[in-house]
Amino acid sequence: MNTSATTSVDELEQVLGTPLPRVASKARAQLDAIDEQWIARSPFCLVVTSAADGTCDVSPKADPSGFVHALDAATLAVPERPGNRCADGYRNAVGGRATRGPAVTGQDRPCAGAT
Repeated sequence: MNTSATTSVDELEQVLGTPLPRVASKARAQLDAIDEQWIARSPFCLVVTSAADGTCDVSPKADPSGFVHALDAATLAVPERPGNRCADGYRNAVGGRATRGPAVTGQDRPCAGAT
């Protein structure tokens, strides 16, 4: 077992290898039709934001499938429900840097056309 610390990306790639091209290019600036179907069927997402000072917040959101709406290929609408009233993610979105999420996970049923 290697007990030395990994301190660079090069060292990390030596340990893990490099990702396949389809994995390395998975991040996109816009949603496609399969993304929109996945989002429409998901009952849960995580809204990830960062504040102006660089601190981050992850807010779980859940409701019946279809609660998140794609307004266009780059904008999602996530409803707010009564909760702890901290509004960390909203404070970050209006007073900090760009919103980073949501990361949508899970589905009630398989998405048509997904492999």
